[in-house]
Amino acid sequence: MAAALPFRLSQGALLLRGEPLAPLTSFKIGGPAELLLLPASEGDVRRGVEHAAASGTPWRVIGSGTNILVPDAGLPGLTIKLWKRFDDIAVAGATLRARAGATMWAAASAAADAGLSGLEFGCGIPGTVGGAVFMNAGDREWEIRDVLLEAAVLGRDGVVRSRAAADLGLRYRGSALHEDGGVVLAAEFGLRKGDTETIVGEMNRRLEERRRRQPLDEPNCGSVFRNPHGDFAGRLIEEAGCKGLGRGGVRVSELHANFMVNIGGGRAADVLALIGEVRRRVSAKFGVELELELRVLN
Repeated sequence: MAAALPFRLSQGALLLRGEPLAPLTSFKIGGPAELLLLPASEGDVRRGVEHAAASGTPWRVIGSGTNILVPDAGLPGLTIKLWKRFDDIAVAGATLRARAGATMWAAASAAADAGLSGLEFGCGIPGTVGGAVFMNAGDREWEIRDVLLEAAVLGRDGVVRSRAAADLGLRYRGSALHEDGGVVLAAEFGLRKGDTETIVGEMNRRLEERRRRQPLDEPNCGSVFRNPHGDFAGRLIEEAGCKGLGRGGVRVSELHANFMVNIGGGRAADVLALIGEVRRRVSAKFGVELELELRVLN
């Protein structure tokens, strides 16, 4: 339902009240947004953030809805979804610039089409460019910080700044943006010239490995836990006997133990209960306290 506008919006932007969020997430879990902003411009995002800050309203930004868990009761305040109006990608020389709503798959494909190497790992990251920078997403070989030059970031003060990669505190599955609350609006990647056929072949290899190892045909949120230093969360979870373990409509994947899948009717409460049980079993067997990679929104 359209909401009364508490701030000015550009043509094409939408502000919705009580909009279900589960369909907007890869987990297909969670309640509605009190207010959902679908912006048409960076100005819409800025004005939304400024309004929230001035009124003491909680707010957060989501992209394609991967790697997040929305509570069953939904989200209070303002939720901003960077969608199709934020998916532009441009290539100049060996630099690729993508707006935050572009998928990593689209960015990797655009790089391949331009004969640029370095973003092949992006084809296996299911989220958006903005989320990937925020989380310093990656795989076992590459991370965003290996190729990121700079990002356009909207600060909590409403000012958009160009921030060099070195200024973003990129770390294993995290960044300084977690602490300072910045919103990624666009990112530039420094790539290198390569052979398109070779690049596409590498992307296909990565995609095939991902299909073989991950439950892509079932609703999931991606990796639930961070890998402990020198080990893999999936190995610990599997050896703790958690594969196939379930709570309500959610199960630990039989294919990859660091994935949880929504087998139908899953709730956030099921996910949190299962997370607790997996943590308990891994701690009891290995003395390792698993840390979440999944972001539980509030």
